[in-house]
Amino acid sequence: MENKKKDKIDFSYNLNNFEPYIYFKNIHFHYNIIYKNIKKEIEEKKNLKLQGKEIFEKEIEFLSNELNNHDFYFSCLIEPRFFSEEKISKELFICIEKNFKNLEILKEKILNKSLEIKDSGWIWVILEEKEKLNIVKTNYHSCQWNDNFYPLIGIDLWEHSYYFDYGPEKEKYVNNLINNLINWEYISNIYHKYISEKFS
Repeated sequence: MENKKKDKIDFSYNLNNFEPYIYFKNIHFHYNIIYKNIKKEIEEKKNLKLQGKEIFEKEIEFLSNELNNHDFYFSCLIEPRFFSEEKISKELFICIEKNFKNLEILKEKILNKSLEIKDSGWIWVILEEKEKLNIVKTNYHSCQWNDNFYPLIGIDLWEHSYYFDYGPEKEKYVNNLINNLINWEYISNIYHKYISEKFS
């Protein structure tokens, strides 16, 4: 089974530039501490394994999923000054209309799905078939990056992604993210890549 793990990203944006939707303190903690520590912990466990130490594969698998999820999440973000729904490609827009009638209904369903997560988890907009979109939730970091999982949007709903800014109001966080920070050009490019490589 092919692993679709993405190349590790270099989040080159100025972390101040996501305000007022995500403030520096929150995204600094999320990216520079949480995310980078995940990468560090994976390398440490791999090194211990090379040294012959007993390392549970499930630990590395969990951390790898966590890393892949965060790679995708940060790749899906864009500074609000560059945000534009006009950058949704024509083909993706048609697919959204076919599955959800319009973009506003898609955003409403993303918001409603996020409220189903009572603890920690993720919300994903995925391509299931060539013209079939779906919104799914995964608990903790349990999604598997394989040929049955074609994500277009990934939203982190662990508290570290929003609590400094929004407290327990994750609905407000998700609403601001999908209306001001989604990189639709990047997502459109991923959509076309899936279509050409997986569903042609």
